Amino acid sequence: MVFRNERTWQNAVDAGRQEEFHAAYEAGVAKVRGEFGQDHPIFLNGKGVKSRGGTFADTSPANRRLVLGRFQKGTRADARKAVAAAKAGFPAWSSQHFIERARVMQRAADVMSQRKFYLAALMTFENGKNRYEAVADVDEAIDFLRWYAEALVANRGFERDMGRYFPNERARSVLRPFGVWAVVSPFNFPLAIATGMTVGALITGNTVVLKPASDTPFLALKLYEILREAGVPGGALQYLTGPGRTVGQELVENEDVAGIAFTGSRAVGLSAA
Repeated sequence: MVFRNERTWQNAVDAGRQEEFHAAYEAGVAKVRGEFGQDHPIFLNGKGVKSRGGTFADTSPANRRLVLGRFQKGTRADARKAVAAAKAGFPAWSSQHFIERARVMQRAADVMSQRKFYLAALMTFENGKNRYEAVADVDEAIDFLRWYAEALVANRGFERDMGRYFPNERARSVLRPFGVWAVVSPFNFPLAIATGMTVGALITGNTVVLKPASDTPFLALKLYEILREAGVPGGALQYLTGPGRTVGQELVENEDVAGIAFTGSRAVGLSAA
């Protein structure tokens, strides 16, 4: 396993294949257009669930009349269920050998790489990035998956014997997962940062409740689908959408949440500390 950056656009330039890059992106645009306007559930323990809070529209910043999809306006009750599902899934996922968790992330990287232009096109519609920036965002997400997997394997799961002070003693440094992590991801790097925080927690044996920014729930849903397809069990990863004042606040206050990975304003970050 040797890590290499995905660098899609630069590889195309180096090989003189820029037109293929543009054709692949345009094909991605055509494909995502056919998926707009649908209703999407939250996912708790691997099952799609509708919220009693109703739905909200995910619209394009370039055209607010273009509804990309309708997503669940989650409630505090939904958030409690998500945390409970992640807590119940923790023993099985954390007991997986680190090699298997790394293989799952490598598979996810391969799937994401195969779908990079589709994901980049969706990002253009949902976030507003141009094709070069959107593809770079997807490339970074793929890099997170592969780098974390390589680092975990190269360091043997970060478990190692330590030096001995006395001849008959044995000391080991052991990486242990904390439990349930709440991942609150931002709109500005909707796939790269969401992937980095989610995979960083998962690959080390934690379980995750992923709550994306309400401006970019679609890309987070695609991340959830890719990770599940690659082998992350339903108990290890929950997908939850909704306002910060309900689902976000519950994740901050819930005593079963062992850690929070958050990207956002300083004020909100300090309030969650």
